[in-house]
Amino acid sequence: MLKTIKKMFTYFNVLLKKYVFIYFILIFFSVISEILLLIPTYLNGKIIDMVLIKDFQSIIKYLAISLFIYIFSAVLSLFETYLYVFLSQKTLLNFKTMLCEKIVCLKMEEFDKRSSGEYLERLDSDTSTICSFYINTLPNLVINVFKLVGTGILSIYLCPLLALVGILSFPVSLIINLYFGKKMKKVYSKVRESADELTSISQQIVNGEKTIKGLNIENAVLKRYRSKAEDYFKVNLNSGMLSAYGGLVQTIVSTIFELVIIAIASYFIIDDRLSIGSYVSFNVYLSKFLSALRNIASTNLNIQTVIVATDRINKIFSQENESFAHKSYELQELEIYGDIKIGDLEFSYRDNQKILDKINTSFSKNSVTAIVGASGSGKTTMLNLLVRFYESEGNILIDGHNIKSLSINTLRNLVSYIQQDSFFFKDTIKNNLNIVNSNVTDEEIEEACKKAEIYNKIISLPNGFNTLLGENASILSGGEKQRLAIARGLLKKAKVFLFDEVTSNLDGETEKEILKTLLQLGEEYTVIIIAHRVTLVENIPRIIVLDKGRVVGEGNHNYLLGMCKEYQRLFKKRE
Repeated sequence: MLKTIKKMFTYFNVLLKKYVFIYFILIFFSVISEILLLIPTYLNGKIIDMVLIKDFQSIIKYLAISLFIYIFSAVLSLFETYLYVFLSQKTLLNFKTMLCEKIVCLKMEEFDKRSSGEYLERLDSDTSTICSFYINTLPNLVINVFKLVGTGILSIYLCPLLALVGILSFPVSLIINLYFGKKMKKVYSKVRESADELTSISQQIVNGEKTIKGLNIENAVLKRYRSKAEDYFKVNLNSGMLSAYGGLVQTIVSTIFELVIIAIASYFIIDDRLSIGSYVSFNVYLSKFLSALRNIASTNLNIQTVIVATDRINKIFSQENESFAHKSYELQELEIYGDIKIGDLEFSYRDNQKILDKINTSFSKNSVTAIVGASGSGKTTMLNLLVRFYESEGNILIDGHNIKSLSINTLRNLVSYIQQDSFFFKDTIKNNLNIVNSNVTDEEIEEACKKAEIYNKIISLPNGFNTLLGENASILSGGEKQRLAIARGLLKKAKVFLFDEVTSNLDGETEKEILKTLLQLGEEYTVIIIAHRVTLVENIPRIIVLDKGRVVGEGNHNYLLGMCKEYQRLFKKRE
């Protein structure tokens, strides 16, 4: 029980520490409002009795008191509503932001373990479940306890025997909810897992729309989606039916107790031991009493769902952050030109299969180098290690500075990593460019775009730099996206540019234009390119050949054709 309670309140202090005063004011107002609304029920019973004895003056007095209470309670409810909306939205926003910050700082290998759908579900549904429990369920629990006590006292005052029968229903309701609560925890866990999978495949469909249409695999994709949707339907159906069974048992038990109470009350009224007005008031109190009992007992179901949500979010917060994720050194402290030396570089993924094996090479400043090799030879892995997406054995030095001694921020400000499908936000071109450096001027943005040879395209658009990019920059061609990504890297003040198969989806003419841009970049920056096409590689002055995680050749195109068997094999394969 103590473990359960501790887990329930895992994030209570984190989310409500700043707002604890407002939180308790909300509960206080709610309790006062609920207690005040018990009084008119008692007065209504008195009014019925006054009608029977024709005491109109007392009726007016009771009505006036009731009106005052209702008005006062309505005013209180305005404050309650404001405080509730403020707290619920503020805590949810803060929780989502806190979790998002954690996700952004996770090691890359943590992302390899889970689908994006899992992170999205935790960020959306699980945070909402926990915040709703703190802001809604817990205050309602306190309110229902006071309602239970208040209606219990008034019920006992009106008729002790009838009240006793009503109180006896509490342990029965509690046992029922505890029984169904245990089952609900298991079912809810399956519901969340199924939701993760459905969200993940939904995101994949949206992101891969062009690929799906291009391969004409809509039916196959829809089949997969329907399968996941069917699984989600089944677990939700099980969850709904389990909840319905619990509700049915509760209803039967409550109905039995209510019928017993009606029978006893009818006998007392006939025997003149209970007035009609008192019975009417008692009946309302009993209804509120039993409702409060059910709400308190059903809190157990909410507890099970919040424990599942807490476990799921705890798993993310327990994952490792990138090293020095929140530290940074001033770039001005370092004299960086872009000389890279790699010594005895080794790397293996979780299955211990060696991807890179004792790599020793270097990249000079103001140079362009291509890395080639068969699929799985370690090309992309080498680039990933240069920006420390993963930790490795061996040394990578930039101008003599070991990248392990640099903060992640410093390293990644020095290096601009441009991948095959460059990511852009659904925002203006200008905002997609200055996001890497909020201090850049309009002149610097224009100059970077001119260097990347994308300036003319941008100013030809109706709104120029204020043009809104669609989803994944759909208004630009593949080559234009790469040029815009290059401009963004230039604004970062990067010294090293890494290109991972950036021309693989481009036509021959566009590829030549991009290569020209890359060679021009090499006059001022260190440029490293992973390439597949021979048409691109043969024009690059220096080529490194990888095979099974080792460097097996190094030189220009003509030299490697004569001296490197692996390069010859790759060349023949791609002709």
